[in-house]
Amino acid sequence: MSRKDPNKAQSQAKGKLLSLGFGALLACACHASRGSWLSPEDWLKVGVVPRLFMDEITKALQSQGFVQHRRWDGEYASAACFEKPFEGRQAIRVVTQRGLVLVLDREASQEWLWELDAITGEDLTGDGQPEIVIARIESERECLLVIQLRQDGGLSPIWAEQRGLDPASCIERLEDIDGDGRFEAWLSAEFMVENGENPIYIRLPVLLRLDERKIWVPSLLSPAQFRQFLKQWQAKLGEAIRKGDVNEAQRIAAMTLVGAKAYGREGEAERVATDLRAILPAQSQGEWIENAIQKGESLREAMEPKAAGP
Repeated sequence: MSRKDPNKAQSQAKGKLLSLGFGALLACACHASRGSWLSPEDWLKVGVVPRLFMDEITKALQSQGFVQHRRWDGEYASAACFEKPFEGRQAIRVVTQRGLVLVLDREASQEWLWELDAITGEDLTGDGQPEIVIARIESERECLLVIQLRQDGGLSPIWAEQRGLDPASCIERLEDIDGDGRFEAWLSAEFMVENGENPIYIRLPVLLRLDERKIWVPSLLSPAQFRQFLKQWQAKLGEAIRKGDVNEAQRIAAMTLVGAKAYGREGEAERVATDLRAILPAQSQGEWIENAIQKGESLREAMEPKAAGP
């Protein structure tokens, strides 16, 4: 059985793209002589057919031993995820009418996985254009990258504004909280609370909302959302104390304090601190309690809506 070279397949596809492009320019010149131009809809037809081009890419990768385990075909693009069984290699390919526009490869030595998320192909921003969602799966979490597929065949990643958050923070979940068709993102933000020679490392959920620039920016939680998280943290704290896990109890308590100061009402964090001092083992208490409150105050200031400039 003959083996197809992926580079050859891509080269042939590019040749077809150039041929179609020159044909379109010639047609445009003919129209121009009659005083008319191609409409934007006609320009969108110039280039490769994503679904057919992805078929060729799939055949080329299959000839190298890759197996396709997820694929999405849309009007303007196709995306697929491949893996090589028993070797730990992965590949993601995204094709638009411009051709192959995104290539992601993972070697067996790398300690994470690529995956096309099941939400791929939905309109997450409410503007009528689909997005693909690519997950980078690590040992303890899944980080999501959202990329908008434009009608002109280009890609526009949707970034999250950090505002002082740790660069290692990542988007772990997407959800349309208020039902307006524009998805919000939950960022798992990493913080370090100073505690002498034993700093406390925590992850706190931060809500991101799309602004007019199509950038996700940190947003304060509503009282109801905060209460929901507070109940979860209190339950986990009680379980850690019952098990005698001092370090875990300290970590959850620090996370609770940061969250209470960042999201709670006036005086919420101080009330939580009083409760914690009453239930935490004496050896696990210290200056970290005040440090956690200060960390929460900084987070709240970073998320406060910024006043418009003059």
